[in-house]
Amino acid sequence: MAKQTFPCSLITPEGILFEGQVTRVILTAHDGQLAILPNHAPLICRLGAGRLRLDTREGIRTWFVDHGVAHLGSGQLLVLTEVALRPEELNRQHALEMLEEARRMPTDTDESLRLRDQITASARAQLRMIG
Repeated sequence: MAKQTFPCSLITPEGILFEGQVTRVILTAHDGQLAILPNHAPLICRLGAGRLRLDTREGIRTWFVDHGVAHLGSGQLLVLTEVALRPEELNRQHALEMLEEARRMPTDTDESLRLRDQITASARAQLRMIG
């Protein structure tokens, strides 16, 4: 029996990075991992920094996604993000430099603290994906 699929699109400001049928999606929401299967209830969630895994009939496609929004409605998943990189595009040295930059950032306002936490989360997520 063939696995059920549903349409999924991954979109950045640069354009559509993926558009096709998937059997499962695992994404990093702002509050943890979320798996989406066919016939999942509609949802909107804020993305965190981390892995986006798209399972297709042809295989698994993976990206590093740095925040954004996922919307599942009418059986179609739309993932909108500013940054989506393939694992081979990630750079350990760059992620380590981001961590160091975050450590040196001022934290005297709520906004600067939020920005430091976001950069730190992004760098750590990249390092986890790199292994």
